[in-house]
Amino acid sequence: MIHWFGPFDGNKEKVALWESEHPEYICNLYLLKGLRIGAKYKPSYYCGKTVQGVAKRLSNAKHSINKYRKVEEIWIGCFRNIEAESSDIFDTENIITAYLADEVGFSQMLNKINMCFPSHQVCVINRWYKPDCTTWKRLNFDSPAKIVPEVLLHYYDSGDHLIDGSEKLRTLKVVVR
Repeated sequence: MIHWFGPFDGNKEKVALWESEHPEYICNLYLLKGLRIGAKYKPSYYCGKTVQGVAKRLSNAKHSINKYRKVEEIWIGCFRNIEAESSDIFDTENIITAYLADEVGFSQMLNKINMCFPSHQVCVINRWYKPDCTTWKRLNFDSPAKIVPEVLLHYYDSGDHLIDGSEKLRTLKVVVR
């Protein structure tokens, strides 16, 4: 289960401040949306992983964020149901990147699509929160939070990799108060 916080309006300093104010969240994933240098209208997307913290990773001199002339959204994600190992982070990034590339087109991805998928089944549950930790109800149509579904299932079957998604989870009933 990934809890995503954002969007931060392209401001790495806001991400750094948020991370310092919320030490209970160790963010290992991030999603970017913005306009590439030379692009006029169509946004590009990037999904990344880190073990050093998102703000520090985005400040690296050779990071792909520098290929944007304008970063419109930064989402930071943390694992909430497991203590993530590097393989969990890598698998999740690959599944999200592959799904995004299929949805928006490979040409709109800044990632090089890594086709080294896990050889096992993976379920990723995405929950989207505002920086104040309240749940998002409505999002822009081209936001990564709107494109990446709440549930992504990766299947490995006879050499084929399949990714299924469900756009919206709904609460069926409250079991415990």
